[in-house]
Amino acid sequence: MRDELGLAIGAKVKALRAERGLSGRKLAAAAGVSQPFLSQLEAGRTSVAIATL
Repeated sequence: MRDELGLAIGAKVKALRAERGLSGRKLAAAAGVSQPFLSQLEAGRTSVAIATL
């Protein structure tokens, strides 16, 4: 079962990324995370540390 908070965080990250016209690769590089991790975060399939947010 997916975590509602994780889904909400992922959706917000995805929306903000799209709003700013950033690709997943550019945002991942800027955040210091891998693109696959960012994809999983946006889909709500993984959690993220507060420091990374």
